[in-house]
Amino acid sequence: MTFSIHLYLDEQNETSIASFYDMQSDPFSVGDEITLAVDDIVRASLPSDPVIADEIIKRNKSYSETFNGKKVKLVRKQHYFRTDKCNFHFLTIEYHCRFV
Repeated sequence: MTFSIHLYLDEQNETSIASFYDMQSDPFSVGDEITLAVDDIVRASLPSDPVIADEIIKRNKSYSETFNGKKVKLVRKQHYFRTDKCNFHFLTIEYHCRFV
C-alpha cells in the first residue's frame, strides 16, 4: 500500500509546507529535524494573465524567503485512513512542525 505524508507548520492544518505522495515507507519520526529546500521545487508554467502570474511569482518568493534553508522539528504525528468509492484504502500521515 502506498500513502501520503504532509508536513504542517505549528498546529494549523492550513499551513501545509510539504507533501509527499506514493510513499512506500515513512522516513520521518517525531523529533526529527529537517531542512526545507523550496528552491528545488520546479515551478509550474505560469498562467497567461500577467496579474495572476505576478501574484504567483510574489507568493513563491515569499515562500522561498520564509522556508528555504530553514530547519523544522517534527513535533507531532497523526494519521488516518479514508476509503474511496471502490473500497480502496488510503493512509495519510501528517506531521506538525516548528521552526528550530
